[in-house]
Amino acid sequence: APPEFRDRRIGWSDSWVKAAPGANPYARLVSGLHCVVDLNAMGLLRIEDEGPFAAGEPTPEVMGEYVPAHIPERILAAGNRETLR
Repeated sequence: APPEFRDRRIGWSDSWVKAAPGANPYARLVSGLHCVVDLNAMGLLRIEDEGPFAAGEPTPEVMGEYVPAHIPERILAAGNRETLR
């Protein structure tokens, strides 16, 4: 734990972006964005924003979606398997 939080019980969270209603909420991690929470007081201690988004870099092309209706057509079209019956 960071020295300033040594006497506390803390948790550290990841954050995700949900692209659309019904989409997988964990398909797209927001890299570098974390909340540090005091678990005893249930309070927010700080927000860490140190990833590529904070630096103004372009959004990485990462796709972790598995809900068929939300998978981009370019990925579906790249498949070479026969359709399941």
